[in-house]
Amino acid sequence: SQWESSLVDNATSLELSGLQSCTEYEFSIASICNGNLGGLSQVLTSQTTSQSEAQTCPVRLFLRAFLQGPLGEGTIMNNSLVEFNQLPSQQPYGIAPWDYSGPEQITGSANEIVDWLLVELLDETFVLQERKAVLLARDGTIRDSDGSEGVRFFEASTGQSYYIALRHRNHLDVVSSAAVVLQQGSEYDF
Repeated sequence: SQWESSLVDNATSLELSGLQSCTEYEFSIASICNGNLGGLSQVLTSQTTSQSEAQTCPVRLFLRAFLQGPLGEGTIMNNSLVEFNQLPSQQPYGIAPWDYSGPEQITGSANEIVDWLLVELLDETFVLQERKAVLLARDGTIRDSDGSEGVRFFEASTGQSYYIALRHRNHLDVVSSAAVVLQQGSEYDF
C-alpha cells in the first residue's frame, strides 16, 4: 500500500492507520516541495507493536540446519518422508523423552519439508524457557508449521540471551556454541 500525507514544516512524526499489529513494514520517506519530488530516504523497517498489553508480538528467529541422514551431496536434503507419505501432519514430540504437548500441525504445503524438529530456547543456566515444534525444509531453513520462514516465539524476550537447542527424533541434539542475544529477526546457522 502507499500512504500520502501532508506534514507541516518541521514535523517529527506521522501516524498511519490501518496497520496490523505485530507486523513488519518497510517504507521510504520522500519530500515534495512546490510539486517537486525530493530524494527518497533509504528503506526503513519498523514493526508495529501490540494493540493491548494482553497481546505480545512474537520474536522471529531465523535458523538453518542440516540433518546428516537426508543430506546427500550438495546442500539440499531429500524429502523421502514426504515422497513416501510418512511425514506426520502433527508434531511428533508428544511422547517420551520430549513430552511436548504443543498443537503444531502442518497447515501449508509440505512438498519441500524434510521432517519435524523441536527448537528449544534455554537460559544461560540451561533451564528451558520456551520450545516449539517446527519444520525443516530441504534447503536447511527452519520454518513455522504454517510454512513461513523463521520460528515465532511468544514467550521469549528481545535483548535476552538464550542457548538454542535443536532436537530431532532420529539424530543427536545440538545446542548453539554460545548464548545468542535474541533480537527480532536474529539468525543462527547450525
